[in-house]
Amino acid sequence: MDIGLVLTAGALAALAFQMPGGLLLDAVRSERRVAALAMIGISASALLLALWPIFPAVLGAQILHAAASCVLNPAIAAISLGLVGHAAVGERFGRNARFASIGSGIAAAGMGATGYFLSNQAVFLVTALLTIPTLIALAHIPANQIDPIRAWATTLVAACIVVPQLMVAAISPTVGRLAQRFGRRPILLLGFGALPIRGLLFMVVRDPQLLVAVQLLDGICAAVFGVLVPLTIADITRDTGRFNLAQGIVGTGIGIGASLSTTLAGLISDRLGSSVAFLGLACIGATGFVLFWLLMPETGERPGDRKLLPSGRK
Repeated sequence: MDIGLVLTAGALAALAFQMPGGLLLDAVRSERRVAALAMIGISASALLLALWPIFPAVLGAQILHAAASCVLNPAIAAISLGLVGHAAVGERFGRNARFASIGSGIAAAGMGATGYFLSNQAVFLVTALLTIPTLIALAHIPANQIDPIRAWATTLVAACIVVPQLMVAAISPTVGRLAQRFGRRPILLLGFGALPIRGLLFMVVRDPQLLVAVQLLDGICAAVFGVLVPLTIADITRDTGRFNLAQGIVGTGIGIGASLSTTLAGLISDRLGSSVAFLGLACIGATGFVLFWLLMPETGERPGDRKLLPSGRK
């Protein structure tokens, strides 16, 4: 129960601090300093977990980590935008995503090794120590190279993050119930169908409020795939003992696609413009929809599909 409360508190804090974090970054004069303070907050949360592993400290650490992360991610985006401007920010965001993925993998391996050879407590101490090179890297970014006018977008980014999360929280249970009632295939088709529509809307929509509204489709996609992908894997691997292996294979494919798509979209945006990049993503989404429609069968067992076993039981 305590673990559930801590995780819930962290999730609620992440939602609550997204918008204020964006507003804070829009109001301050130095995104570097805010990013540095966020890193110090993450380091402090790790030290709390390492030194005082009791419920109040763990709860506070989780909330502190969530709040700091809500500021750090938009700050990195704002610094990148301020450094290179809109003309080159697509490729820069792609590079950011690539190095974030690589760093996460290396960090996970390092933390695993630390926990195995030393102790679980050492994992959190190493996490706190990793703040030092991050602060050094931030200090080496010249403040006069960050254009504060070009780094305006943090509130909009925060809103575009919050809206899909709220949508996922609202409709995920319904998605699961619909998948049980009508089968996996029609719900997955809904998710695949939302992808090209979202890309096409981003081509033509320019109003910030409408952009946030378009992000509702991202929430629908996230809810559908978040529920249906493991559910479909469970269907396919039933009675095989390979559920976790299949999840790993699918997760690897998703990770590769995510890494490639950000870089590709950034390159297209820089060379041909953002509208062409969104059109390309819409075409990829439409291709996925068509392939799924043609090739993917229903994997779920519907109540009427059950057959009688030799004993007469269903």
